[in-house]
Amino acid sequence: MSSPARLSAKERLRKARHDTLRRRDATTGLAIVGKAQSAARDSQRAQKKRTRLPQTPSRQSARLIKKLAKSPPAKKPSSTDSTESFESNIDRASDVDYTATPERGQGSRNQKQGSSYHTPEGKLFKTIGRPRPDQLAATFISEDGILRCAGTGQSNENGTVQFCHVADRSISSVEKRQLEMVMGHEPDGLNLDTRLNLIPLCVELHIPMDLGKVILLPTAPWLSKLRTALASKEVKGWTKRRAPRANSEHYLFHEDVFSPDTVVDVRIVPLLKQWSKESGIQYITRNKKGKIIRQLFEPPFTTKKGEPVIPLMKVKCSPFFLAFKANWALTKPNAGKEPKYAKSDVRELKRIGELMRREIDDLKEQMPADNNANQQMSVDNDGAAFFSSS
Repeated sequence: MSSPARLSAKERLRKARHDTLRRRDATTGLAIVGKAQSAARDSQRAQKKRTRLPQTPSRQSARLIKKLAKSPPAKKPSSTDSTESFESNIDRASDVDYTATPERGQGSRNQKQGSSYHTPEGKLFKTIGRPRPDQLAATFISEDGILRCAGTGQSNENGTVQFCHVADRSISSVEKRQLEMVMGHEPDGLNLDTRLNLIPLCVELHIPMDLGKVILLPTAPWLSKLRTALASKEVKGWTKRRAPRANSEHYLFHEDVFSPDTVVDVRIVPLLKQWSKESGIQYITRNKKGKIIRQLFEPPFTTKKGEPVIPLMKVKCSPFFLAFKANWALTKPNAGKEPKYAKSDVRELKRIGELMRREIDDLKEQMPADNNANQQMSVDNDGAAFFSSS
């Protein structure tokens, strides 16, 4: 330690203060507290003080809270926003039957634009959302960029073409289970909003189809392939190395029977005693020069020899759905009759219907009563009600 003679004036003053503090402490009995101990003591006191006082925001935080309180609530994005539409003439934002589902399920990695809304291969999701109109239009739109009725060629420029569910969304839970079983699904695996169950139809076909006044009948080759798949659990013309997929009831998966991209030939068959004699069907075609050709087909929609006059329509729709809906129209109360030219195909269709319904009695015993059972059967010629439930 330095001697007192060598200490600076500042150090001597500090030493004198320290000696004075020691003497005072000796008389009072208090211990000398250094700088480090003093700092620790002050910090501890400040911490205790903060815990006893209510938490208050800083000035910056208070200004931010006040600003947010005055600002209007954020607008939630709408699932029917006009940006989702392909064109204004197919924008269904105001129609609940054609809006998009807010929450969409997981899709297939192999999806393609417009044609992806079938059940993903190998994955059976019941949560897949309904396709939006613009997405459906990507599949059904014509070469001139206009959505047209698949059956008559009428354009949607007046907003009269609608996406029609073939198998109605209002079917009972028993019928839905029956349909998903014969289509190779497990319980709750069927999605009625699939692209394979939707067809663009003009109003003059959509509503009569919902009411059971007209059926969309697949031609004989498609009916034969469907009957073979249901009866013998085989696929005609199967060439893949793997066996067709099947569910636990051994019914073949419908996309192995009919590929999702298969174009099916379908005949428009107005039923006798159901279709009004005052209503015809307007058919629109165009020649090579683009000139519009209009044809009005009138009841009974046959030539003098009894041959059909309405041309075949080509659709990417599953024959399973088509057969199911046609069977309903032919077996419902006060059902109409098929014309003579369709009797052979209708006989085959009814055999398919029997194969589809052969386990329905067991299903009725297993499943509880459905209050929503087959709503369309309780509708008496109410097109608007039927339109909203299809």
